[in-house]
Amino acid sequence: SCSVSSEISGVFTVSGKGDGIITSGYRCPNEQCQEPNHFGYPEHFDLFSVMSNKVCSMVRRHVTKHGLYEMVCEDPSCGLRTRQISVCGTLCLQRGCKGIMKPANGAQALDTQMKYLKSLFDINHCYKQYQKSCNGANKTDLVTFSELQRIISTEDSAIAEGMCSRMQATLCKSAYNTIEP
Repeated sequence: SCSVSSEISGVFTVSGKGDGIITSGYRCPNEQCQEPNHFGYPEHFDLFSVMSNKVCSMVRRHVTKHGLYEMVCEDPSCGLRTRQISVCGTLCLQRGCKGIMKPANGAQALDTQMKYLKSLFDINHCYKQYQKSCNGANKTDLVTFSELQRIISTEDSAIAEGMCSRMQATLCKSAYNTIEP
């Protein structure tokens, strides 16, 4: 509602002021925002629809980049980018260059990006990251997982579960981490 652009950092956020207050990750970080819940959308379903569309668009963009099969020379002085493949294997096509051509957007990078997007909506993963940050900072006032579930509204949990299941379905379509007999 305030038209301030921001990123979603997870299902919940911890106050950066050092007081350790946990708030919804689906709340506008602008302190002057008139309607900070659900980033100003009237209902949680509206926020879910917008986030779902944006994440779907992002996934399509990354899959399209991967599908271009663009190759790039690993030699920084050459930097050739092409979709052609050498008849000599992975050798660079640029005359005089001894570099090796590598995929610009490989399957591993695509898989990593999809897993990152899923992790933003996975409450268990977000809680493990919260635990790591508290242990690294030697904080003793760690909120338990059951307390966290009480802090996060049912609407926010529903958004997180819906988005996480969508990203899991996207990951299941990929055969990157599977070995077929």
